[in-house]
Amino acid sequence: MYGLLLVATLLVCLFVATNNNNSFFEIRPSKIHGVGVFTRKQFFTGEAVLKAIELSQEITYLGKHVNHSNNPNTVLKLQNDGWYLLALRNINPNEEITADYKDTPPFIKKPDPNWK
Repeated sequence: MYGLLLVATLLVCLFVATNNNNSFFEIRPSKIHGVGVFTRKQFFTGEAVLKAIELSQEITYLGKHVNHSNNPNTVLKLQNDGWYLLALRNINPNEEITADYKDTPPFIKKPDPNWK
């Protein structure tokens, strides 16, 4: 029974995310925490990777799964129609998308200062 539950959980985590009208990402188990967003294509420095927060302040499906890092590969910036994660460096296929949770808009609760 637990084997079937594990398989079902992994299948749910491995589905291709189609947020932002593309299939450049997948949600799968993360070494950082729980599950994370992994890219299926390369992104270049400065390129918009994904929309994380709508102008209405609603966090997008993919945005909810981006994990924190003190050495992130993206930075959150306000664009015309929402908050986007922009690549801080080239990001390779199969790499997890990360952001520094301390670098978020004022309406987002900040993490504990001792959080690593």
